[in-house]
Formats: sequence, C-alpha cells, structure tokens
Amino acid sequence: MSMFLIVGVLAIILFLFLRKPIVKKLESFGSLELDSEKHRWLNSHWKAGGILFGVNALLFSCTILILIGLSYLLIPYLHIFTMIGAVIISLIVWIKFARSWCGSKLNQWKFALIGSSFYVVMIIFFSYWYVTLEPSYPGEDLFMAGIGLMMAIFVSFVAFLTCLIVVGTSNNRSYQRLTTG
Repeated sequence: MSMFLIVGVLAIILFLFLRKPIVKKLESFGSLELDSEKHRWLNSHWKAGGILFGVNALLFSCTILILIGLSYLLIPYLHIFTMIGAVIISLIVWIKFARSWCGSKLNQWKFALIGSSFYVVMIIFFSYWYVTLEPSYPGEDLFMAGIGLMMAIFVSFVAFLTCLIVVGTSNNRSYQRLTTG
C-alpha cells in the first residue's frame, strides 16, 4: 500500500510540473472555462472559494461512499481504480475552476486557499481521530487503524497542496483579456 502512496505522490508531482501540456491536451476535448457572464460568483473570491470548498466536500463524500459500497464486493483492485478516477476528476474540476477565474492574482490565491481549506478541515479531523484513538475492547491492536489514519492525513495534505497549487497558479486568461482588451 505504501508503494501506491509513493507512486501517487510522484504522479501528482509530475502532473504539477507538466501541467501546461496536460491542460492543452484536455482543452482539445472541450472548453475548460465556465462562462463568467452566467456564473457571476466567479468574480468574488469568497463565493468562488466557498463553492470550490463545497465541490471538494462533495467529491470527497462521493468517493468515500463509493469506496464503502465497494468494500462489500470481493473484486480486487477496484477501489484503487476508483481512487485514481477520483483524483483525475478532482484535477479536471480544479483546472476548470482555475481557468474560469475572473479577477486579480491575489484574489485567485485567496480563492484557492478558501476552496482547498476543506482538506485542512479533513487533516484536523483525521489528526483528532488519530490522537483520540482508543481500543473498543481490551487488547485490541490499533496499529492498522493508526496507519490508515496517518495515510488519510498524508493524502489530505497532498490534496490540499495540489488544489492550492493548481487553482492558485493557473494561467488566468480571463483576467488577461480584461486588462489588455
């Protein structure tokens, strides 16, 4: 399992370095921008950040519910493909939000920080759960539960940083059009 974690982190780092060619390839399949005329909330970092926070919570919750449902099936490796799919969908959503942002670079960073703070809440939740972890009966081994919670903290931290970097450092073409044209 730790091998999957290491490969996942390396894949995210590779994505962050090769983000521009990947975004160009994704644009060939369809527009990665929301219409800022229809979506007025894209002009406010508070509203856009709050919506991104909610979208992150929705994606996380759906993934957890799917994983819980898959735990009843005896199909090996299906949960790994589900997690890979969730990461890809999250990255596409973050890129779409970042490309649609209309505003200054400072407000874009505020928007990214507000939206990705969902993962900070999850880090705090998992950390509290880890610290207060107690056996349900005498002699219960909590090693696997502790490892699982540490991995959840690590994955939430990587998701926070990735969301913050993808949304905060995106090429903001909408703002460039507003200031140059």
